[in-house]
Amino acid sequence: MFVDTGIAIAVLDVDDPRHRPAVSRLAREPDPRILSSTWGEVMVAAYAKGERQIRLATEILDTAFDRVDLDREVVETAARLRGRLLRKGVASSRLPMLDAMVVAAAVVHDDKAMTTDRTWPLAELRVKQRVVIV
Repeated sequence: MFVDTGIAIAVLDVDDPRHRPAVSRLAREPDPRILSSTWGEVMVAAYAKGERQIRLATEILDTAFDRVDLDREVVETAARLRGRLLRKGVASSRLPMLDAMVVAAAVVHDDKAMTTDRTWPLAELRVKQRVVIV
């Protein structure tokens, strides 16, 4: 299962209201994964806080998830998904590129994506069965 930024942040922040549901759901997953782009986005806050926070966040993320580098197929699939939204008259801003890459990774790797974002246009993308919302 590929996680989006909201899930990764919830895992890092015990005060986040979605921390427990996210950790509980991930505990049932044999292979939780995080895209390198998501990892980078999550780490911005750690880098802003300093070396101690960087080490802590890196340790937690690297323990919780296998990091997967982006490849051409995932990026092209993400672009295709966003293009599909535009053809249907749906604002592509409803699924930013970083989120589209998480969904695309799930499609390419025949897996699921986990998010905290209930606004993703899942029906329009025909990927509802691939997404778990926490």
